[in-house]
Amino acid sequence: MGDIRKVLVVGPIDATLTLFSIYLHFASFDVETASDSVEARRKLGAGRFGILLADLETPDSDGAGNLSWLGRCSELLDIPIVIMGNHDPAETARLGTGIGASDIICKPYTFEKVKASLARSGFHKLSIPHPDDEPGSPP
Repeated sequence: MGDIRKVLVVGPIDATLTLFSIYLHFASFDVETASDSVEARRKLGAGRFGILLADLETPDSDGAGNLSWLGRCSELLDIPIVIMGNHDPAETARLGTGIGASDIICKPYTFEKVKASLARSGFHKLSIPHPDDEPGSPP
């Protein structure tokens, strides 16, 4: 496993993924983003990550294309992969299970869903404050 606090967020850089990145940064994660699968593969090859949050769809690939490269990517074999999808939960879960994803998140994305997904992916012992908490207040 790579640096447990290093996260790669892959997907179209929109308001949702920007908020995920800000939230993860606020929770003391070192966040890198990739807007498409080409950039994600380059970053995965250059660095070690503790977890990957990947949207099913990116500007250069549809859900099936992203699942294909994620499933083949040897760099990912020892880190949790969280699939973010706007499809129905049962279908997203089926697709995520097919590539060995540790968890899925379906729209609408919320802080609580991200936090719960991180916990299910092995980050339950980390202190992850809510973005609305005062600095220094307990999570």
